[in-house]
Amino acid sequence: VQEQLPLDVRRRKDSAAKEEIARRAAELVSDGETVFLDASSTALHLLPYLLKKKELTLVTNSHRVVDQARESKARVFCTGGELSRRNFAFVGRDAERAVAAFHPDTVFFSSQGVSEDGDITDSSQEETNLRQAAIASGGRKIFLCDSGKVGKSYLFRLCRVADIDAVVSDGEFPAALLAEKGEKNG
Repeated sequence: VQEQLPLDVRRRKDSAAKEEIARRAAELVSDGETVFLDASSTALHLLPYLLKKKELTLVTNSHRVVDQARESKARVFCTGGELSRRNFAFVGRDAERAVAAFHPDTVFFSSQGVSEDGDITDSSQEETNLRQAAIASGGRKIFLCDSGKVGKSYLFRLCRVADIDAVVSDGEFPAALLAEKGEKNG
């Protein structure tokens, strides 16, 4: 079951799809932006592309992102909070408060699934809460979704596809969900 897989295993799973998503997502970021990256395995694929940007500022709850960005020229802020050893994510109320103090230009996030009716869901309540805080405080909200997550639903609802600005996927994302997004977001 995917929700029980450690971050290192998830990072290797569907690696080619995540690499394609990362490459396409990085094209949406300009030099000088402030970007939030969650602790997802897809965000780790995105990081090397982002670190090529000039005057980048990163905000993250990912220990791995902080570690991999330490020798870059990017300005890096970590939320702190309680470290989840399963996925090297900082979570909890302290992390949520820290995220709420920032206003990143772009919020990149992933989850474990997106249902056929448009709910973006995850099995981790702590990570869902953290991502909700990031989405609430950020500018553009961009969902990173490999095609294997489509049609899957988990216990905790993060948001709806209609609530975000863009979806970056490796395959065909359900047109009906994108149409609903367009109708509600103009």
